[in-house]
Amino acid sequence: MPQSYSYQRQNFQSLRASSLSIALFSRSPEGNSAGAELSGNGYSRQSITLAKILNLCASNVSDIVWSASGTWGVAYYFAICLAADGSVVYWGRSRRRSRLRPAPPPPSRPARC
Repeated sequence: MPQSYSYQRQNFQSLRASSLSIALFSRSPEGNSAGAELSGNGYSRQSITLAKILNLCASNVSDIVWSASGTWGVAYYFAICLAADGSVVYWGRSRRRSRLRPAPPPPSRPARC
């Protein structure tokens, strides 16, 4: 096994064991959060847990849900961050832009007797 693969695998396992969060950005978060992270109206980074699916591949184990109390703007990018210090360990562009706003209230239904 090549030395670089062993090094990557060790770092990948260490990353999966870390407390991670996901953040949304309106501008590219190149570097350490150099982009414009969404803010206000109830926005906060959400915790994620990665499960190994293949060598050096992982997937989040559950849905990611944000709760907005107002409009956040358009999210073009996301970043996976270390929860301990907020540093970005991976970032990418969303496949589609997402305008995030509060969910409408559920329709009211008449009470049944």
